[in-house]
Amino acid sequence: MKLSTLGLMRKVGCLVFGFDAVGREITSTSSDISGILITRDLSVKTRKELEFLRDKHKRDIKIVELDIDMDETEKILGKRTGIIAVMEEGFWRSAEQ
Repeated sequence: MKLSTLGLMRKVGCLVFGFDAVGREITSTSSDISGILITRDLSVKTRKELEFLRDKHKRDIKIVELDIDMDETEKILGKRTGIIAVMEEGFWRSAEQ
């Protein structure tokens, strides 16, 4: 995934950041969450909690690990985060590649 695409998604407003906010999107039945991006330095515990939440609510949401760390997301998005939900299908398809 190109990092410029991540910045564009931020400007368009189709990203949700952080464990709590993404968790709310997972548990919401009306959410249009397309997929979840995580950074390579996200803790194993947090990743497992995210996967548990997804599985508990029987959501078919793919989780993709990016080849960037949280410091790089801060430079690109203006917020240091390890979990990013993509809320738009077209952008999600480009993020998966």
